[in-house]
Amino acid sequence: MVNTTESPSAPPLPVVATIVRAVSFVWQQRNEFLTLAFPAILALSVLNTGVALLLLPDNPQAGSTDAEQLQAAVQAGILPLLILILPFGFFWTTFAIAWHRKYLLPKEQATVNEILTWRARHTRFLLYAIGLTLGTAVVLVVGLSLAAFAPVLLVLVLAGAVVFYARLSQVLPSAAIDHGLSFGGSWALTRGHTGRLFAVIAATWFPTAVLVSLFQRIMLLLLGGSDSFMAIFVRAFVGNVIGYLAVAVGVSVLSLVYDHLRVGQTPRVDLRVF
Repeated sequence: MVNTTESPSAPPLPVVATIVRAVSFVWQQRNEFLTLAFPAILALSVLNTGVALLLLPDNPQAGSTDAEQLQAAVQAGILPLLILILPFGFFWTTFAIAWHRKYLLPKEQATVNEILTWRARHTRFLLYAIGLTLGTAVVLVVGLSLAAFAPVLLVLVLAGAVVFYARLSQVLPSAAIDHGLSFGGSWALTRGHTGRLFAVIAATWFPTAVLVSLFQRIMLLLLGGSDSFMAIFVRAFVGNVIGYLAVAVGVSVLSLVYDHLRVGQTPRVDLRVF
């Protein structure tokens, strides 16, 4: 386990350079991205399409009563989530860990089979990701409930959620390369870098969310509301490609931040394959 609480302080995190390097890394490694992400994109697209066709309503005009509307909402939203959550969690975790290791452990040459093999690090990474997501969600829910009485607090709530995520997010790259950093260790590691971390995460999250939403709207306009197999599959495939590109950029940002904050520590993360 790596001791981070007594490590020397890293220099200030370069905000713009970190974002540019993250995007550049994804572009430079685009062939590796396709190799690592394609199994997940294809499998999830097929599953998305199958579930969508399976859950199509028998009568699209039905749903006039409250009960029918509730049933339609469950069928359209909750059931697909329950069916797809396990394969989504598996592929998201294996890809995110592989991409972290691609940056932090560049000497490692893992095969696709090795990448898709579930190990203890995958369980640890997924549990940290779930904990981080739930913690951020709690901050948002509590903050938004308070902001309901004072809308001016909305910006502070969003900022607080980003800060919470940013300060604890370093458990993810650490878990991906088996460094064993805890949430407390991540909080200590990021001390003194809150403002720059906030800027990096916010400048990555919000533009990415806007671009993903924009591409999804474009796909809906191009393919309309067609319920054919091909239309549903193309929407799912393009959506998954865009989603995994967003994941790759986000993971690259966290890897860059983790590598930067460990400057001066021994050993350097890029000198050894764990």
